[in-house]
Amino acid sequence: MNSHQKNDSGNFVVFIAFASLLLLFTLAITLAIGVYADETSRGTFGDMFGFANAVFTGLSFIGLLMTISLQRKDLNEQREELQKQSKTLHIQNFENTFFQMLNLFNSIMESTEITSGGTLYKSRKAFLIISNEVETVLNNYTKKPFVLARILKAKRIDIKKKTSLDYLEIHDLSCVYDEIYKKYQDVLGHYFRTYYHVIKLIDKTDGIDKSQYISIARSQISNSEQILLFYNCLHKNGEEKFKPFVENYALLHNLNIEELPSIYYKDFFKDSAYNYTKTYL
Repeated sequence: MNSHQKNDSGNFVVFIAFASLLLLFTLAITLAIGVYADETSRGTFGDMFGFANAVFTGLSFIGLLMTISLQRKDLNEQREELQKQSKTLHIQNFENTFFQMLNLFNSIMESTEITSGGTLYKSRKAFLIISNEVETVLNNYTKKPFVLARILKAKRIDIKKKTSLDYLEIHDLSCVYDEIYKKYQDVLGHYFRTYYHVIKLIDKTDGIDKSQYISIARSQISNSEQILLFYNCLHKNGEEKFKPFVENYALLHNLNIEELPSIYYKDFFKDSAYNYTKTYL
């Protein structure tokens, strides 16, 4: 019982005790007058007894109001308790779904198998190989005649960049990733769709500490997987729906920028994607 409940209960007991004493006192006087007073005094007292009735009626009404007030407070406390229980149940339901989806996501990653160069790669090693293949395709892409001509033209305008890779733009990276995606579509499609829905679940759920669950989700992927996430969100598969999540929740926070083929690529995302501004939550 809290302090307010104790005070209300105490006040109610005091009122009952006071009313009881007043009733006993009135009855005692009535009895005394009835036994010892003459008829004239009794008549005068009878007139006064009507006033006593009014007093008792007033006390009864006050007692009724106090009872209603106590019941109202009890109902408010019960409502608050139900709200707390509802919030707890809401979080429990979210966590059950969240961790089930994480288990599914990790099982997808663990069961991934690819063959590259005649060698079978599994789990995170498979994603590392795919990530390395992206860079190989990028290097070959810069040697295509129409791309090379554009790069040479750009170099005459901006000479501060060091390699041909520095001059590639978003649509170039999208074209390169598209080639990789077509090769490993079954793996990458299933993987990123599941991860997207994990983040979407956090985003659409109110009343939770989103930063806590985003940190858990972000910790599930390795650096090579983050690199693939980087390219996936520049591709048509992820640019519309997934990229905003990456930028809102700093999903590239743990990405080592130096492992990208060019540090200029980091500008293809808002700074919040790397948690530079810490304004995403």
